[in-house]
Amino acid sequence: MQYIYHQRHRPQEDSILYWRKFVVQYFAQRARKRWCLAMYDNVGNQAALGAFPRSSTEAWQCGICGSKSGKGFEATFEVLPRLNQIKFDRGVIDELLFVDLPNEYRLPSGVMVLEYAKAVQETVYDQLRVVREGQLRIIFSQELKILLWEFCARRHEEFFPRRLVAPQVNQLLQVAQKVQNTVTESSAGVSAQEMQANCNMFVTAGRQLARSLELQSLNDLGFSKRYVRCLQAPEVVSSMKDLIEFSQEHKTGPIESLKNYAQQAAAKLQSQKMQEMEQLVNAQCLPGDQSTLNKFLECCRTE
Repeated sequence: MQYIYHQRHRPQEDSILYWRKFVVQYFAQRARKRWCLAMYDNVGNQAALGAFPRSSTEAWQCGICGSKSGKGFEATFEVLPRLNQIKFDRGVIDELLFVDLPNEYRLPSGVMVLEYAKAVQETVYDQLRVVREGQLRIIFSQELKILLWEFCARRHEEFFPRRLVAPQVNQLLQVAQKVQNTVTESSAGVSAQEMQANCNMFVTAGRQLARSLELQSLNDLGFSKRYVRCLQAPEVVSSMKDLIEFSQEHKTGPIESLKNYAQQAAAKLQSQKMQEMEQLVNAQCLPGDQSTLNKFLECCRTE
């Protein structure tokens, strides 16, 4: 696949210009790339799933598992170049994709769909490999450019090379053996000073092992923190879309727009509640009760 070839044979300087050309070559202008995590079974920190929880009306629906939980990330065509640059600039050496035979079909609109029941994505760092298992769905435009790349992940595992952790593990074993020998061979018991010295050695060896395992700054999902921030930024901007449009429409600054927008939103919410209440009362009142209805609604408005 040329997509994988050009991703692997990127220029050494990791220029944003290269990634812009790459995205234009392989993605349609309305393209989106999604990572669905609704089926994840080993997420330790739910906060890693996104900048903030989406409501059911705002969340996109996964085309693979059908979930609309809002758990996952979505990147648009405009974000993809920067996302690729950050990924390979923050320690990723290579990215591999292993898939089985696809289920291929065309929609009435003429676009082509490839569905892979089993897909494995492997992200290679200098001293770490992150392997994700799941399902992949790719929709191509009539020009055979990617309209939607959707990866529904089930789990991921992180693999460290033996050479990275073996020295620290051996050191822990040696300290543990020394403590055991001290206790076994000492007929008069172990002094507090000796025990404290052994404990200090054990703690030091444990901290060295922990540092080795935390060389890559990854979250519970196996993504780098900067990569996730880049994914979350469009979510934040999207959530403020109405406020931005309000500011542009009324030609007001951010602080004044926020104040006026809040007042307008409160008035709109009150109006919606009144309409709902009126519909409810109308459904339960007799035709001759109109004057009672008007008095009731007038009281509600003055509250």
